Amino acid sequence: MGYALQHQCTEHGGAIVIGTIHWRLHKDTPLALGTHLITPRLGYWHHGVYVGGGKVVHYAGLSRTFLRGPVEEITVEDFAHGRTLWVRHPCQCRFSGQDVVRRARSRLGESRYRILTNNCEHFCNWCLNDENHSDQAEILLAGPRALFGMVRRVVGVLLNLPRYLLPHSARTPTMVMTQQ
Repeated sequence: MGYALQHQCTEHGGAIVIGTIHWRLHKDTPLALGTHLITPRLGYWHHGVYVGGGKVVHYAGLSRTFLRGPVEEITVEDFAHGRTLWVRHPCQCRFSGQDVVRRARSRLGESRYRILTNNCEHFCNWCLNDENHSDQAEILLAGPRALFGMVRRVVGVLLNLPRYLLPHSARTPTMVMTQQ
């Protein structure tokens, strides 16, 4: 687990919790159709959907190179890329396993990967629950949002300072309206 976002994980003997989602270590037991899988990569968790026959459909994205890859079907071994494989447990999904597989395969060849809006986690959540959501993208956006909020508060405080505390160049003359 040294590769993935450890600051958001807690480990419980063969299981991990990422945010509020529970994952268990995959041990050579058969995978059900539509199972949501993850495997650690450098700085993130890579997501895919098990479609049967030892295959996974995933958004290749940046999982192997710095070039964006399409939605593709590959072997479980290629998906894991020599790392541990984790299974969402329990898998809470809106669709049956067969429908999840159909949805995943309906996007094969799609090449519209965007790290913040259309990544491998977005893809899996869409396949399973018809939701466009990625906790990892939210984590990436949290830092800039927090910084922007802090800057906005500082600027707000500065703009509400009494006039005598503002630099001389920032003082503007007051307009006086006189009635004629």
